[in-house]
Amino acid sequence: GIERGRFRITLFSNGEYLLTHESAPLRVSPQKLAVGEKVRYSQSPLTGRKSLSYGEGSLGLRIAEKSGCDDLLYLNERGEVVETSLANILIERRGAFATPSLDSGCLPGIVRGVMLDWFKEVREENLILDDVKSATGLYILSSMREMDLVTELHHLDGTIQKFQITAAAEKLRADYLINSRSTPNS
Repeated sequence: GIERGRFRITLFSNGEYLLTHESAPLRVSPQKLAVGEKVRYSQSPLTGRKSLSYGEGSLGLRIAEKSGCDDLLYLNERGEVVETSLANILIERRGAFATPSLDSGCLPGIVRGVMLDWFKEVREENLILDDVKSATGLYILSSMREMDLVTELHHLDGTIQKFQITAAAEKLRADYLINSRSTPNS
């Protein structure tokens, strides 16, 4: 009887825990991202971890919304692509796929990890914005959205880069969905 949503387990240092569920229907609209002006620090103590502080992500969503976008694409202090406020990033270059390496400061997301484990055409790389600019496809990865197309990336200089889903990405997404539905405990 529980509808689709976000289920969180919050663990406290005294051994207690809190379980919460928030309704989150599947969103099927295309995504528009804006390149963020502020950086994510790859060595911050909370980098790569889900924490109780969602302030930075919430702020990023508000900034993106003001520019007509759904989310921000974060870069780190070295100019490497990290993630969005809510999801990991996957770029495509002519049928090969890359996601930012963990040392960029990205969260080791579940869908990201599964893609790396299951598909040889998905690799971890240190990606910079020029890699995104030359990409043939841009996608977000998250346990709520799985693999979604980014249709537009709004750059800081005002240019808008447009993407369409490719046959290779459709196949990767279909293979992921088939495997994730048929694998126990997924």
